[in-house]
Amino acid sequence: HWMAIHASSTGEIAFHLIKALEIPLDQNIALPIYTSIVFDTHYFRYIRGSATPHLIVAELLRHDINPQKVHRHLFGNHTLNKLKYLAKILGLVEFECEGRLALIKIVKADLNKLGLHLDETRDIIDMVMNVESIEAAVLFREDAKDKFKVSFRSKGMFTVSELAQELGGGGHQFASGAYLKGSYNDLKDQVLSLFE
Repeated sequence: HWMAIHASSTGEIAFHLIKALEIPLDQNIALPIYTSIVFDTHYFRYIRGSATPHLIVAELLRHDINPQKVHRHLFGNHTLNKLKYLAKILGLVEFECEGRLALIKIVKADLNKLGLHLDETRDIIDMVMNVESIEAAVLFREDAKDKFKVSFRSKGMFTVSELAQELGGGGHQFASGAYLKGSYNDLKDQVLSLFE
């Protein structure tokens, strides 16, 4: 078990381990590391103020990587059913703290009706964060009855990693999460009290 609290992503950690082991980079190694860094940092939004991810990617791009293809596979492959789901879920976003905090609830049964998987919800919180007035967002993803993965995002006003740690989770300063058990209403009240 190894932790690197200043790393932007697991890809960054893997890169440093591979370098320390003096393993030469090639396309088969560079591509998954690049993919991890792009995904975990959400297009370099969450890099903890470090130039390191950019420097790593500059080295990785010397190998035969197609960034457009990676980005398309990670972020640009919505189906019609995904679009229908987005239309529904975005209409149900709740706003708290004078409209600066958004709350999103994802119910597994709704996904099942459209033949969608849980991992197809990973970009919803980032869509909500693109709203100008919102400073933070919390996504409650129901993995099973009374079992939620709670994801936090912040533009900088709130240090959400501290909130996630209080709930037994962790992550980046402005992008973190936790796994929680309980009813949605109880967990929502708990999270709101932390933000207040």
